[in-house]
Amino acid sequence: MIERELLRSVQIPKNHVHRVRAELGAHAAAEEYESQLRKSFVAAGVPQFDVLLLGIGEDGHTASLFPDTEALHESSRLVLGYTVKKLNAPRITLTFPVINHARKVLFLVSGENKAEILREVLQGDSPELRYPAAMVDPGSGLLYWHLDSDAASMIPVAVSE
Repeated sequence: MIERELLRSVQIPKNHVHRVRAELGAHAAAEEYESQLRKSFVAAGVPQFDVLLLGIGEDGHTASLFPDTEALHESSRLVLGYTVKKLNAPRITLTFPVINHARKVLFLVSGENKAEILREVLQGDSPELRYPAAMVDPGSGLLYWHLDSDAASMIPVAVSE
């Protein structure tokens, strides 16, 4: 879908596009994708993406980093394939060392069903202990939140004249 809807209309060299081959299974696909990243970003220990686009789930997960999973504490792998027990489903995800090394991280959040979790992530007490999305901190990079009015409905806004 990405090839058809996005990449076909722009001039991007083929060797700049790295698809996660999920059909290999989560573990094998994660290993292959990590290998591709390490080859493409030879000069760096952790690749630095210019922009990462993320969303947030109703449980506070982002990418495929879910609450109370071992993936939250991964520090040596760039990409992880694992089974999320509460979903009984395999997932493939970039790890926090990669996400938090990006130059820009952009969250796109829409829908009233995200309002409560978004308020908790942005304004709750120690949200990073409960919500993976709150653990996104691009260090020397920039973090942007783009919200529709429904998702932002529970965030108080100060208005000054």
